[in-house]
Amino acid sequence: MPFNVMRTARESGLGNGSIRGSNRPARDQSRKNYASRPLPEPDASPWFLMRAMVAREPAHQIARPGPSAATETAESTGFTVVKGQIIEWCWFGPPPDAAPTLVFLHEALGCVAAWRSFPRLLADRLGFGAFVYSRAGFGRSGPGVLPLPPDYHQREALECLPELVNQAGIRQAVLVGHSDGGTMALLHAGVMRDPRVRAVVTMAAHVFNEDVTIQGIEAAKREYRDSFRQPLTRYHGNKASAVFWGWSDIWLSPAFRSWTIAPALAGITQPLLAVQGENDRYGTLAQVDAIVEGVSGPAERLIMPACGHVPHLEKRDELLDAVARFVGSLELA
Repeated sequence: MPFNVMRTARESGLGNGSIRGSNRPARDQSRKNYASRPLPEPDASPWFLMRAMVAREPAHQIARPGPSAATETAESTGFTVVKGQIIEWCWFGPPPDAAPTLVFLHEALGCVAAWRSFPRLLADRLGFGAFVYSRAGFGRSGPGVLPLPPDYHQREALECLPELVNQAGIRQAVLVGHSDGGTMALLHAGVMRDPRVRAVVTMAAHVFNEDVTIQGIEAAKREYRDSFRQPLTRYHGNKASAVFWGWSDIWLSPAFRSWTIAPALAGITQPLLAVQGENDRYGTLAQVDAIVEGVSGPAERLIMPACGHVPHLEKRDELLDAVARFVGSLELA
């Protein structure tokens, strides 16, 4: 299988290999818990060095595990360029010509590493590939555009995500989105109507702004300096403040009070699973109701008791079972 592989830092002479674009198909590596591995220093690989490396490549196609890894979970990591931005990505499992691909879209404060073990475990359970990426401005990706524009969900879902799917050569996709990522998954499925998207799974997705959303973000602002900054810095390095204030500023702005993506839902004809924690402080169950009632295709809802905004961490095993049952019932080939 001919892949146009981005060079690693070592091959490009850019240091000790901390800029990764390598394939590691060995089974013992793939079975390690991604969450337990030490996270890379967020700023050990300056984004401008990544940009210099990637700029020398004639085409930006994502390196994926080769045919020898088609029947086992392999990990491949690297960077690519989308709309002039450096994007961090990670791939688990078989390549797209061997199995469907789970495409993970992270939350407003998330990134590749913040998913922890969930993508790998779900890929293992289903025998699918898993493509995880950090949007521009998050994780080890390059800086994003600030302040966030009111249509930032649409820009990501309709401009950046399609290019990433093309670069990765994905043939059948199941979009798995959390919070902002769930909103983007809904927009992509509802507006793009890409036949490669075979199903959608959302967790704590928003389709409109609520009083409880505003109250939750206001509370997060009060917590940021005391307890919230450290975990964000762990994932985003010196971009942590930009990540947090970019999110809170746009959601609390007067222009965003009437924000909604509800009109896009009718375009979704694919099977859909909408998940919400019973105690989500950023949204009520009205969000799930709007999703399930607004789409045109078959839809299921899953309300997780004693669960907040992050089901894949708070109720990981239960969610793995539920998503695996839902996706497994679709008989994707």
